[in-house]
Amino acid sequence: MDNQYRRSSSYDSYYMQARDRPNLKVLEMSPVQQVILEKTADAVVATGVVYIDYASGQTLNATAKKEVILSVGALKTPQLLMLSVC
Repeated sequence: MDNQYRRSSSYDSYYMQARDRPNLKVLEMSPVQQVILEKTADAVVATGVVYIDYASGQTLNATAKKEVILSVGALKTPQLLMLSVC
């Protein structure tokens, strides 16, 4: 919802506000294959993702220093988490 109580997409609500941040990089044509998870003493923490770079054909890792934001929709988010079990 935006400030006028209208529905909005993640593109409008998040990306348009964050697109100029130096710590945000959006890779097109690079589907995520799994989330990199690490077990700690009391939790499981996402530390990055494994993705395919279609331009080069390589499978690559991207790691995060602070947080991993996962937003691939109501059907794909659970599927991606199931593929990422550690």
